[in-house]
Amino acid sequence: MVDYAYSASIDYVKAVQERYTEYLMRKPHVVGVSVGTLDYDGDGTTDAVYYCIVVLVSVKVPQEELAPDERLPDELDGVAVKVQEVGTLSALGGDFSAGG
Repeated sequence: MVDYAYSASIDYVKAVQERYTEYLMRKPHVVGVSVGTLDYDGDGTTDAVYYCIVVLVSVKVPQEELAPDERLPDELDGVAVKVQEVGTLSALGGDFSAGG
């Protein structure tokens, strides 16, 4: 098990996200970058909250199909990177209301 900086504050993780967003957005299939939480032990529950950088991709591609410079890192500055497949994103047209 890799020992990332799981105890990193949300402010530190946001700073790492800001520092690397442009770099990550240049990778193939990347459509967004966010901060999220990581299920460290993989049991499907959030026993403890660990912040991570979430890279949103239109489609997950096996590492071996990507050139080394196209691959996403497992961590950035000690913060885990989680890849989440979201499909193709598009902006909503017209006015948007969150309700109310």
